[in-house]
Amino acid sequence: AVTGVQTCALPIPVVDGTPAVVWQPSGNWGLQLSRRLAGVWVAEAIPPAPLAGDPSPVSVYGPALAMTSGPTGLAVAAYEAKGGDLVLAVRSANGWNATRIAGRDAPSGADQGDVGASLAMASGGAGRLVIAYRDRSRGQVFLASSQGGVISSVAVDGGMQTDPESGLARVDLVGTALSVAVLPDGRAVVASQDASHGRIRVSVEAPSGGFVTRSMPGNETQGWPVV
Repeated sequence: AVTGVQTCALPIPVVDGTPAVVWQPSGNWGLQLSRRLAGVWVAEAIPPAPLAGDPSPVSVYGPALAMTSGPTGLAVAAYEAKGGDLVLAVRSANGWNATRIAGRDAPSGADQGDVGASLAMASGGAGRLVIAYRDRSRGQVFLASSQGGVISSVAVDGGMQTDPESGLARVDLVGTALSVAVLPDGRAVVASQDASHGRIRVSVEAPSGGFVTRSMPGNETQGWPVV
């Protein structure tokens, strides 16, 4: 049973020249990587992400899952539903390295919110790997960026709008569906669904940092963006 798999943009991620498929088996809360070698499907388990204070964490994945070819190997981003965390697992020549990159303080394991239930991932030039994700606790969209082994997160869209009739500020439900791409110059573009108004919001990373966000024009209901 394949659950929670999101779309993957071309080129298809490969491992040793063989197309790779990441999936979640029925009755098993872990993730599997499958490849077809010499006419036979071969699967390997993706290890759970470590959790401070728990030497043997059980990762419960779903429903969000994304995959791309990163600068050091195959990269998989997933929502760990038990802890409400965003997990990044990277496969290199030395095996898998899985890390909780948002939703929890790494040294102490303290909970910092429910993040990653919607996510999207892409890689670009200069070895940059980006993951757009929704922070459900804060109602915001963030971008995690990994480059040179350093991971950082910045706010993309806080969902803040000013009501034209009352003049009051309100927070819209943004990030219920996400897509991300990396421009040739290395900047990220994030498309986010605004479920409060049925609009698509496009956020472009500025050369000086931060994001400029605009809603797509039109009167029709918009959903499920791909950028």
